[in-house]
Amino acid sequence: MYYDLERMTHDDVSAAIAAGTTTIILPVGAIEQHGYHCPMGMDSMVAELVGRQFAEKLGCFYAPVQKYGMSMNHKSFPGSMALTPTTLALVVRDLIVGLANHGFKHIVVLNSHGGNTAALGVGTREAKDLLGGDVLIANGRVSEAMRDSFSEIIGVEPGAMDPREFSGHGSVMEIALALLYDPTTVKPDNVVLAPIDKVIANERSSVSVVTNIEAYSESGTFGSDTGAFDEGVGERLVDAAAEQLKRDFLQALEMFGHARGVAAS
Repeated sequence: MYYDLERMTHDDVSAAIAAGTTTIILPVGAIEQHGYHCPMGMDSMVAELVGRQFAEKLGCFYAPVQKYGMSMNHKSFPGSMALTPTTLALVVRDLIVGLANHGFKHIVVLNSHGGNTAALGVGTREAKDLLGGDVLIANGRVSEAMRDSFSEIIGVEPGAMDPREFSGHGSVMEIALALLYDPTTVKPDNVVLAPIDKVIANERSSVSVVTNIEAYSESGTFGSDTGAFDEGVGERLVDAAAEQLKRDFLQALEMFGHARGVAAS
């Protein structure tokens, strides 16, 4: 059981916090193009799927998804909606500070979009400086939580696929998760994925060029569609990610000397 914040009254929230449930998951996604085959809301859908399961496994609060992210590099594709990194950092900072002021002691910002990473790092850092040591603020990453289990789940040999190919923009991970969330939003016959080599080379270089998505892919997507990607695979990916996030979160609480603040064992 988890507490769905947006469906609760303020006295219900107060009672749950007073009873000791002081952990909340704050998912952050994006609204941006995902090629010819996946929906604009892909990242926010993933944030919701994994965020709810993570909260369920912990027995904690789940906050509504912050759906708009740093998607400026997708702005040439119609429908993509973007916040600047500065705006996103301030939004997340203010949300964290507000939650902490209501008594939440553990706030996990769960990111499902790589473009958000730098801004979320700034926002959580500023929130930490404002709140001090009583509140544990953490950054969770969906793709990282799936890294160790994806090969087995999608049915490829370990080492046969770079994790970035699996989690690339519009690639096998996102197809499976979109099919799980709402199969009517997916067009499997329209998959056009560019190779990810240029992305990896640029991001791993000692000199990384700041660029837009079309420099990597005309379709706006890259990675691999090798392996299985149906609703069942999506469900297994969500469960594996949520379980890994739970393990890592509980380890972080112990490592940094915080009480559990969750209802589940």
